[in-house]
Amino acid sequence: MSEQSFEKELEKLEVCVEALNQPNIALNESLHNFEKGVALFRDCQELLDHAKQKVLTLQAEPETPTEPAENFEASIKSLESCVEELGKSNISLNEALINFEKGVTLFRSCQEHLNRSKQKVIELKLVGGSVQETQKQK
Repeated sequence: MSEQSFEKELEKLEVCVEALNQPNIALNESLHNFEKGVALFRDCQELLDHAKQKVLTLQAEPETPTEPAENFEASIKSLESCVEELGKSNISLNEALINFEKGVTLFRSCQEHLNRSKQKVIELKLVGGSVQETQKQK
């Protein structure tokens, strides 16, 4: 199957269904639209299955450790932008997958930044008004 968008394939399928619902459609035209519709349905299903697999893959734990965000605040703003895009009703399936993937990467990066910051706070303690590093237990 060539590179195609789910939305375009779905539109083509809707055209076939509309044609099949016409009251005076000829048998040959009916069969042609039915065959075309079945093929388009299978293409749409394949595109949805691919999207589902991509989402499941992204939700799984990464194989390699995630690097912490270099600029936490900028990463959070980018993550908010991804979430905003995903909330739009007119976003295509492909755009949604791209934003979801970017969002997952940003989320993991921010999460790693927070985990390292938390660890640093645990390693530091306030003694007599000054911060001193505690001994790391081995």
